[in-house]
Amino acid sequence: MTLSETQKTKLILLFLLLISSLFILGCSSHGKEDEEDVRYEFCPGKYFTSASEARNMLYYAVNQSSVSGGVKDPNGQTINGSGFQGPVNVADDNGGIWVADGYYDITNNTYGNGIYTLYFSIKSGNYETKREMNWDGFPTWNSTPSIDTSSANTQRIIGANSARIITGENTDGYTIKYRIKVYVAGLTTSKLFGQSKAVDGSQPLTYTLPRVSSSIKLVPVLVCEMYKNEKIQKILFYPDSAFTYNP
Repeated sequence: MTLSETQKTKLILLFLLLISSLFILGCSSHGKEDEEDVRYEFCPGKYFTSASEARNMLYYAVNQSSVSGGVKDPNGQTINGSGFQGPVNVADDNGGIWVADGYYDITNNTYGNGIYTLYFSIKSGNYETKREMNWDGFPTWNSTPSIDTSSANTQRIIGANSARIITGENTDGYTIKYRIKVYVAGLTTSKLFGQSKAVDGSQPLTYTLPRVSSSIKLVPVLVCEMYKNEKIQKILFYPDSAFTYNP
């Protein structure tokens, strides 16, 4: 029994339709950031040089991979060096979320408490938001944090020790989370390489570095995020020594 030309044509069309449907479904289910769902963080922070000594800093982040922008001071002038760039890698320990992430140390300048402005441009348009900043009432670390990068070039895993902030010291009403952030070293503006998932103080804190095609110098940072109403209100950075990460 043989197929008629009409039957053959119908089978070919059905096959082509099936292939097309699978291709469309595959493309639409592939991970893609939502350019309309624009979320950001903008808050005061402390950049620690020891467990109890810190400099004032600004922290800002946007949940988009292609972004540019910076911060304006209370006089409306752009702060030189406050720009930030899109990340090098998807934050693969954080559910695949892309985040352009920046920080700026302002202690050695004349900036103080006041209303600051974050401005940034992404594919869907230009954005601007203001926030009154002050650097009062921050907790400190209960011991000197450190990040172990000894297995970075073998197992691609880095981890922080058990150092946490002193709870009860200016922490009432906040939800406290910790994570590891890794920045590209030697740049004039902040560029995030990747970050771990945020966890509470009882959980181990590790980050698996994405593979690289060439050597890169990185700075790991232990981070404490202080939340209210699901937004970061204060943030503490404790950077460790830069290290070279190889393929």
